[in-house]
Amino acid sequence: MTDKKLPPLYLRSTAQVVPERIFEGDLFDRAKLAEQLTGFLSRLPDGAVIAIDSPWGEGKTWFGKRWCASLQDQGFKTAYIDCFQRDHLDDPFTMITSEFIELAKAGKPEIQTKLLDAGKKLGAALLPTATKFAVNTIGHLALGNAKLSDDLTKSLEALDASAAGALEKLVASRLLEYQASNKSIAAFKHSLADMAAESDKPVVIFLDELDRCRPDFSVRTIERVKHFFDAPGVVFVLLLNRTQLAAAVAGLYGPGVDAEAYLSKFIPLSLKLPKRTCVDRSGTDDNLKHCKSELARLGFPLTDSNNGFATMLGIYASTLGLSLRDVERAVIMYSFAQPINNSCSAVAWPIAIRLHKPELYKRICEHSPEAHREAQELLESIALSAPSAKWMLGFLLALHRSGHVRFTEPLPDDEARSLQSLGGYRNPKDYLSWLFRRIDLTVEE
Repeated sequence: MTDKKLPPLYLRSTAQVVPERIFEGDLFDRAKLAEQLTGFLSRLPDGAVIAIDSPWGEGKTWFGKRWCASLQDQGFKTAYIDCFQRDHLDDPFTMITSEFIELAKAGKPEIQTKLLDAGKKLGAALLPTATKFAVNTIGHLALGNAKLSDDLTKSLEALDASAAGALEKLVASRLLEYQASNKSIAAFKHSLADMAAESDKPVVIFLDELDRCRPDFSVRTIERVKHFFDAPGVVFVLLLNRTQLAAAVAGLYGPGVDAEAYLSKFIPLSLKLPKRTCVDRSGTDDNLKHCKSELARLGFPLTDSNNGFATMLGIYASTLGLSLRDVERAVIMYSFAQPINNSCSAVAWPIAIRLHKPELYKRICEHSPEAHREAQELLESIALSAPSAKWMLGFLLALHRSGHVRFTEPLPDDEARSLQSLGGYRNPKDYLSWLFRRIDLTVEE
């Protein structure tokens, strides 16, 4: 037993978005980005749909919630919707409309009543009245890639005169419903515009986690936004991974659909959430900043050893394309690996491999010569971008070269001395086994 205090393995963030500290802990200067976007909103009198595009785990939700809170603090009417929590609903129209009705409570009662009435009428018109087959057929026809099924063709051919007459009546009723629906849409949009006109600032609705929803729900949401909520003074901000949303479109309407072209019809403006990376220490590296912040949050002092880990992890994160969430997971694994003694900088490598290529990590643990060769090639590509880490990268390269030839050749003298100083090992295989297993469950022999 020891009285030495170890850093906690994991701490749940308790930060809340409140006006006096909206952008507290802003490591990546996202407050400046929010200010820039807020200025852009005033130049959108006719409304708009804006996408903030970024891969999963890069802080879209963090930024979106704080920008939303910042807008509220400046007198904007805003709503923030986590679509993933609502995708159990049949139709996203209700989800979005309810937020507008809630926002309307702060304005004139007659505007709220008008919006509520228009929303109820349009919502009733959107209730399903046909089979799933019919709905899917309409969707494919809209994309221009539908074919009548054999069953439908046979059914149409079998219609007798009386059935044909019934069909004419059905078509006539559908035409009347269509006309009524158009009137309902126009009335609803007019009520939205009236609500937005109560302020000189646009109404801003944030839609988050669309790319995590059921494909039909996510695609239907952007379709509803375009067709029913396109009104002056109404701006939608979509926080999403565009690549994943495009996959949802392809999954719903088929691989033959040009998903990107389809999305462009509904999302005319897509902005990338910026991330600064730099591995030669000449500029700002957001991965390095985030790693140091997470180390501090988990109670690690900024010693040379911990800084060495952060430096190497930042290099791997920037060159291998790890996300900010991956960096958080890396720090948790670093905490799990303690005590790591003099190998703090070295352990960043197996952590990065496990996050980037878990299968490669597994094969390295099994000491596959081919796996060591792949790791060697990966390190060589990283070394080209990170001359500042020449020593550590060179040491790791020597270890994997040894593994590539099944550890039959001795290490060069410099690497052998480094091996002895870092881990007290003479055999590179033993050291690699120990290093890679530090971040996993294992039993020491």
